[in-house]
Formats: sequence, C-alpha cells, structure tokens
Amino acid sequence: MLKTLALATSLAMFGSPALAVYKCTDQGGRLTFQDAPCAGSGQKIDARPALAPAERTPPVDAAAAIAKLQLEADIATAVRMHRPTVGMTTSQLRDAMGSPSSINENNVEGVRRDQWVYDRSNGTWYVYPVNGVVRSVQHQSALSSGTSIAAASNRACPSEHEIRNAETSASSITLSVAEKVERQRQIRDMRNCGR
Repeated sequence: MLKTLALATSLAMFGSPALAVYKCTDQGGRLTFQDAPCAGSGQKIDARPALAPAERTPPVDAAAAIAKLQLEADIATAVRMHRPTVGMTTSQLRDAMGSPSSINENNVEGVRRDQWVYDRSNGTWYVYPVNGVVRSVQHQSALSSGTSIAAASNRACPSEHEIRNAETSASSITLSVAEKVERQRQIRDMRNCGR
C-alpha cells in the first residue's frame, strides 16, 4: 500500500498529462489508490506520471580523466617545445616539428604505419604515427652518433631546448673524461652559433 501511495504522490507532483487515480477507503477504514472507481467511498484524483528519468551519464573514471588531462598537457608542452611525443596527432606533430625531412610509408594489413624522419641540428627524430596518432618516437642525438655540432649546425643554430638536451647528454655517467670534455666544447660551439 505504501508503494501505491508513493506512486500516486509522485504522479501528482509532476506536470505531465493527468491520469485517473481513485483514492478509496474500504470498510475497514484503510486507504488505497487504484485506477478503477471506488466500490465504496472515495474520490477521483488527477495524477500526473513522473517525468522520464534524465539520461544517465556513465560514471566518470577519475584515473582515466586525469590521464587524459595529463596527455593533453604533455602534447601542448611538446608542441610549444617543438618536439614530438607519443599520443599527438599528425596535425599536432606538424605544428610541433613542421614538415618531415622524409616519410617512409608503410601499410601493414590495412593499417598505416609510417616513419616520419626529422633531421635537426641536435640529431635525427624518427616518429612513428599509426592511423594518424604518434605511437612511438626515437631520437638519435648528433652527439651520440659522433656528428660534430659544427656539421650539424650547418642547417641552423640549435634552439635552447636542443642545447639543454646536449647538456643532459654530456652529463652521462657512461662517458669518459675525454668524451665529456669534447661534448662540453661542442655545447660551447652550440651556444656561440650565429654570434
């Protein structure tokens, strides 16, 4: 009976088309609600059905939402720093790096798996987009490949970001003292480029 009462009350509260609901009192004095006229005493009530429940949105996965925001922030930073990063689209890659020096096209079982090559003063970037999204990035440093900064800088003077990368590379614990001295000289040349 309480369910019937709650239903009738909720139906009466909303502004939808009215339905015929009858409030009846039986011989024992109990109150009931029904859709047929009362056998004994009672009254007709204009009840309105409840509104359709709002379309439910799926629960938000907080970890996934945070990961998505972090990826968007990483991509924005990469574009600003002119470097590629995993997860960016090829359009964002072009915003970050410009046009590639070359593209090695590949199609495996209907899936585009290209290699975009960017020759830069600090080395060569190999970027692997799959169906328009960067899935992998490799960087071969000019310093690690033995290319001198002078030869690499024939293209253009290095950016601050490239110089910081060279400084990080020069601090590697795997380098001998002579290699570290040579890398420091190359970094000075990078800093003096164009002066």
